[in-house]
Amino acid sequence: MRHTQTYLLKALGYIPCSDEEIQVFMKLFTSNGLKVSEIAERTGIKRTKTYDIVEKLLAKGLIQENLKSKVKTFRTVNLITIKKILKEKLEKFQQSNSDFIEAIPKLSQLQKNDPNRTKVRYYEKSQTPKLLKQIINNHSFKAIYDPETTYKNNRKIMKEFVESLNTSKHDIREIICTKNKPLENMFRKIDNTNYNVKALPGSINYTIDTIIFDNKVYIANYNSDVAIVIEDEQMSKSFENLHDWLWEKAI
Repeated sequence: MRHTQTYLLKALGYIPCSDEEIQVFMKLFTSNGLKVSEIAERTGIKRTKTYDIVEKLLAKGLIQENLKSKVKTFRTVNLITIKKILKEKLEKFQQSNSDFIEAIPKLSQLQKNDPNRTKVRYYEKSQTPKLLKQIINNHSFKAIYDPETTYKNNRKIMKEFVESLNTSKHDIREIICTKNKPLENMFRKIDNTNYNVKALPGSINYTIDTIIFDNKVYIANYNSDVAIVIEDEQMSKSFENLHDWLWEKAI
């Protein structure tokens, strides 16, 4: 039962909710409805702050007022509603990611007159395996990766990628996005103390490869066999922050 609740806790983190918001939600989740004073008593959070937390959870659509109660109490929404909230969050993230990638060529053109502009390099299919091997063998990095798309479209890259991960002497943290358990297990079985891997729970349509290394971000679409490397310290830091946030949610 405790293991099952872990998935709910991770889902709340994705929405996202603070630790105190999750604490209040879980108290309500395991009750038939509580007054604010009862929530404060059971969580140990000050009543004035509990009111603020309840308001935030209401705004996020995670709890609702129990209209059948004679006194003002609150209870959690059903799990289907939480599933819909998560789906909306994922869809917004995916759309934002797609819009950003599509805009990169135009954004790079806007910066051409700036001597400190972001550097963007494009790589075709024949160049990608060599570039990947160079990154893995010479850099520590963090990655968000969809192995299923690579497996379907370019098994040569997949094979060389896994071989390089097995021998890399640099620290690697990789998040894989796939519902394919055999593929997930293949990465979990990589025998290299420098390599750490987690998988995002559930289903997320993330079909690109993202690698953050030094002050650069490698983004590849193996459906079209095109890759870009963006050299920009602020951008790489933002992708790294996203990776670290997802790493805490991954399993």
